[in-house]
This record gives sequence, C-alpha cells and structure tokens, in this order.
Amino acid sequence: MSRRFHLNQRLSYSKELCTVRYVGPITGTKGEWLGVEWDDPDRGKHNGTYQDMKYFECQSKSSKAGSFLRPSRPPDPPLGFEEALNQKYVLPQDGMSATAAENFLIDGNVVEERGFDRIQKQMATLSELRFVLLDGLCVAGMSARPWDETIETRMHRLQRYHAQRLKIVELDLSRNLIETWAEVAGICGGLRNLKCLKLNGNRFRDLSSPISGEYLESFPGVEELCLDETSLTWDEIVGIAKNFPSLTILSAASNNLTTITAPPPTPRLSSLLLSSNSIPSLASLTHLILLPQLKTLSLRSNPIQSLSSPAPLSTITHLNLARTLLASPSSLSSIPQSFPHLSSLVTTDTPLCAIPSASLLTIARLPALKSLNFSDVTVEERQNAEPYYLSQIARELAAVGSSDGERRRVLEEHPRYAELCEVYGDPAAPRDRDDLVPGTLEAMIVKFTFYLIDKEGKAVGEKKKDIPRSVDVYRVKGIVGLLFGIRPLGCRLVWETEVWDPVKGEEEGWSCSEEEDEVGNDESGVERDKVMRENEKGKWVRREMELEDGIKDVGFWIDGREARVRVELR
Repeated sequence: MSRRFHLNQRLSYSKELCTVRYVGPITGTKGEWLGVEWDDPDRGKHNGTYQDMKYFECQSKSSKAGSFLRPSRPPDPPLGFEEALNQKYVLPQDGMSATAAENFLIDGNVVEERGFDRIQKQMATLSELRFVLLDGLCVAGMSARPWDETIETRMHRLQRYHAQRLKIVELDLSRNLIETWAEVAGICGGLRNLKCLKLNGNRFRDLSSPISGEYLESFPGVEELCLDETSLTWDEIVGIAKNFPSLTILSAASNNLTTITAPPPTPRLSSLLLSSNSIPSLASLTHLILLPQLKTLSLRSNPIQSLSSPAPLSTITHLNLARTLLASPSSLSSIPQSFPHLSSLVTTDTPLCAIPSASLLTIARLPALKSLNFSDVTVEERQNAEPYYLSQIARELAAVGSSDGERRRVLEEHPRYAELCEVYGDPAAPRDRDDLVPGTLEAMIVKFTFYLIDKEGKAVGEKKKDIPRSVDVYRVKGIVGLLFGIRPLGCRLVWETEVWDPVKGEEEGWSCSEEEDEVGNDESGVERDKVMRENEKGKWVRREMELEDGIKDVGFWIDGREARVRVELR
C-alpha cells in the first residue's frame, strides 16, 4: 500500500471529514479498501454492511454513514498546527501584500483597496494574535502526521513552539483531523493565556489519558470549552472536563446525550449548553443539583415535554427551552417548583408559541420572570398579563360548574389563582362558548357582527355575515370592504371578546373626572359603558384583539361561534 492508514484515523476528502473504521479486503473484489464513517451521516451509501457482510460498525445510527474507498484515492493533505497558523495569518514571504494590487467593483465603479496592508502587517506577527480560527483546515496536531513522529522530534518541536510564548486567548480547532487528546494538550500547553477552546466536530480515540487527569496542567486558565458534535458520551465529557480547573462554560450540543450520569468535576461551572441532544425530561438532569454555581442551562432542541423535576434546580436563573415539545401553557406549571429562582426563559419555536396570548400566559404563570424570549418583561406587560390569565382561570372554573373535584383540578393547575384574586379581585366568569360537534358545518362557521365607526368613534353602520373559520384575515377584510364599500386594507378589524379583564383602581392610574361624569349619558358615554363596567371589587375592561393582516385563518384568532368586530378606518 502506497500510503499508511490505521483504524480511527481522521481523513478529509474534498473537505468532507471521515473516520477510518476498516482497512482490508472486501469479498468479491481485488485489493484492499478503506471502510470510512462520514461525519455527515447522509454522505455514504451503507452502515458498514456490504452484500450481507458486516465489515465495520458506525457510531451514527444512520443507514448511510459508511462508504468504501480505495487507498489510492488521495485525501486532503493534513497540516500541523504551526503550519496552519502560518498559512492563514502570515504574509507571503516575498513581502508583497496579498491585497496590495487588488481592485474590485462597486456599482460598476473600480475601487482600490486601501488600509488592508496595515491590518495584514499587524496580523503577520503571530505573537500578537489573540483570536485564532483554524476550523476546517485539516489540522492533525502539532505536526501533520503526529503518529509518525519520534519522541525526540516531538519534544524538539514542543520546545520551539513553547518558546514563542503565543498570546492566543481564543482558539477554534473545530472540524479538523485531530485524533488524540495528547495533540490537543500539546497545542494548548504553549498557550498560557488561553481562555476559550472550541473542538466542535472532532472525533477522538483513546480517551483514557484525559479521563485520568494526565493533562491537568495543559489548560489552567481555560474558562470555556466547546465539545459539540464530537460523538462523546457524557462520561467521556466529564472525564475531559477534569483537565479544566477554571471551566465556567461547557457546551456539549449535538452528541445524542440522553442523561447526565454525573456532574462535571468543575465547581466553577456557571453555564451548561446541552442543545440538540436526546434528553427526554428533567429527571435525566438531577445530578446538576451538585453544581453550586450553575446559572444558565440550555436544553434547546431536546424532546422535552414536561418540566417536572424530582429535585429543584435551585441555582438556575436562565433556561433555554426553544424548539422543545412544550405543548401548552400548562407545561410551564412545574417551573416554580423545578426552577424556583428562574428569571429568564426562552420558549421560541415550540408548540406553545402557536397558541394565541402564549406570552401573556407565560408571564402571568411565572411571577419572578424578568425576561421572556430575549425581551425584558415590563411592568405594563405584567399588568396586562395577570388580569387576562385570571379571566382565563375564571372561564375554566365556569366550564366545570359546581363539581368539587373538577374545580380542585383547575385550581391545582393554576396555583396563582388565589394570589391574583387578592391583587385584582374575583373575576366575573365570562360567557362560555356553546358545545359544538367537531367537523359539522355549524362548528366551522363564525357568526360575525361588523360595525363601522367614524373618526369620532361613533358607530355608523352594522352588518352581519357568516364566515368559515378557515378563511384568512385578508379575505375577511375583502368581505368587510364589500359590505361597507371601503378599501379593505384601509381598515383595522378589532374583535371585542366576551372576556372582561380586571384593571387597577384609581390609585394605579385609572381616574374619572367630574366633567366625564357630567357627559356620561351621551352617545360616547353609552359606547364607553359597553367596554367598561364596575363592581364592588373594582373596574373591568373588555378585552380586545386586533385581527392582524396575514394568511392565518380567522379561526386562529376567534374563539367561539359568534364575534363582534369593530371596523376602524385607518
């Protein structure tokens, strides 16, 4: 064989990374073959089995992760770390700037580049580099073929490399050909200022040395470690983390992890990123309670449906649940018990977000929440959310009637009900929708009452129309335009719901002057009385919702068989 290969060797073909899983013959063919597993699980043609013969195992569960290649096919040439560093960041040896004579076009005009020479000269001095990105450059280790180096050659290389005293603070070695942790330790051992190390997309073999803590002195100041898409088990990740005494941020996304079997031995860890794994529930994360400084936890893109935890994760203040399987606001009921000090939550791209008013219900259910989906929760938002949530609870209580068991179930699902009643008063039960048989024509129709108001707020016309729930808002506006002879996109449609929200009293900003009382019997006063009423506990305001322009079905917005919609000219 013209080229030496070994099992678990990392190779690259046309920038596609793979790992050698088999070297030898294949029945029915001549010569030797390489059996490789591609990092891209859909790149190959099989899973190591050819004509009912199993030649090698793939770590991936994909049926197309493996291929057979001839050893004569040349792979992309590997590079040593210093070679890659010079290739990317050092000026050409002839002293000419690579961009000195470069011109380019902007809007058909020839523009000459200026100022880039100075920038490149600054970067040419490796000792001044702080942020180094060598991802995808076929770096195999300190040398291009570390497995062929003698001990003497390697020691001489390391001594020369350490003498450079590079000041690199952040190093990205993602998606390269590094096979052993000894190569990672050799590179980082000469970087005493290193704070962030990214090794995403690499595949390591023989992790017994790092797990034993052999390289503890190679990473003394590294605070952030990224091991995404490395196919490591959690026990292997924990073993690697032993070598990072200053670690505060650990990312282990896309490793098909299902459970946390032990806490990382890093007491300073404050952020743990477990996105795009296969963690089914918080019960798989109970060992995290042993991390006293853990504040941020990302479970993005995990198949989590429930947030109930056997033990509270009391230190967590920031939680990312984007792209999980949270189906409804009730999925959040366990958060106060599971995350008692949570102040920031992300729920974007979940089934929960498809529910109207999901943000309001989330804010109202979590009294300590200060940030939702990367936006601060304002006082005004909470004052809107909590009365609305209270009215929805009242609706559920009205629906179950006088059944003690059902009422107890509703109140258990909404533990804030009594607390909110103390603040806003007992809500009046809104009118419930009629029982309908799903799939019938009656269930698919909404009886609309549209009334047009002029610029002074007076009603000038009223029309009734039955419209299917599947019709989108644009088409509804077209119907309204025909009914009133107005431009469809020149109006706003505001649904006046049957929900009455309690609002704060005069001391919270609501007031009524004597002058307003004197005109309380005119037309505008009558109209105002339709949207505001009082009881012995305080004032209530009818909840309104604008039907926003778009292709969403009107049934997405309207809840019930009948809807009264105000038509306002823009």
